[in-house]
Amino acid sequence: MKTDDLIGMLAQGAGAAGHPGDGRRMAFAVALSLPVMVLVVALTIGFLPLGAWGPSRTVTKLLYGAVVACAALWLLRRAGRPGAPVAGPVALLAAIAAAVLAAGVYDVFREPSATRLAHLFGDSWSFCPPFMLALSLPMQVGAPWAAARLAPVRPGLAGAAAGLAAGGVALVAYALHCDEGALAFIAVWYTGGVVLSGILGWLIGLRALRW
Repeated sequence: MKTDDLIGMLAQGAGAAGHPGDGRRMAFAVALSLPVMVLVVALTIGFLPLGAWGPSRTVTKLLYGAVVACAALWLLRRAGRPGAPVAGPVALLAAIAAAVLAAGVYDVFREPSATRLAHLFGDSWSFCPPFMLALSLPMQVGAPWAAARLAPVRPGLAGAAAGLAAGGVALVAYALHCDEGALAFIAVWYTGGVVLSGILGWLIGLRALRW
C-alpha cells in the first residue's frame, strides 16, 4: 500500500484532530513575518508619504490583505487536521476573490474606453506581483513551521493555504508603498501577487508538509 493511501485510510472517520497550540503558532508566524516584510519595503522601495495616502484606497488594500490572510490561515488550520472540513474557508476565499474581481470589472467599465487600459495597468503592474511574491518569502517559511504540529493529509492544499496567507500578509506590507488606488489594479495585480504566493506555497507544501 502506498503511503498516501495509508494516510487517507487512517484519516477516514477519525474526526478532526489538532494541537491546541497551532493557532498561537500561526499568529506567531504572522507576528514575525510582517515586521520583516515591512522592513524590506522600508529598505528597498520605501513607504508612500503619509500625505499621498488616500484613506479609502489604503484601507481597502489593507483590509483586503488582512481578510485574505485570515481566511487562508483558517484553511491552513483545517487542512492540517485530518477529518476537519475545508469547505468553509475555501468558500470564503472564493467569495473574497469573486467580490474583488467584480469590483474590479465594475471599476474598469465605468471608465471612458480611452482610459481603461491605463486605469487597469497603472504604472507598476509588472512590478507589483513579483515583488509581493518576494515579500511573501519569510512567511513561506513561517507558515509551514506553524503547521509543523498538524497532520495534513493533503500537503498541497495545506501548502497553498500557507502561501495564500503569506501573500495576504505581503499585500499588507506592499500597500504601505504602493500609490495605485484603482480597484481594477488591486483586483488584478494585487490578486495576482497573492495567487503567485499560493502557487509557491503549494509547491513547498508538496515537499515540506509530506509525512
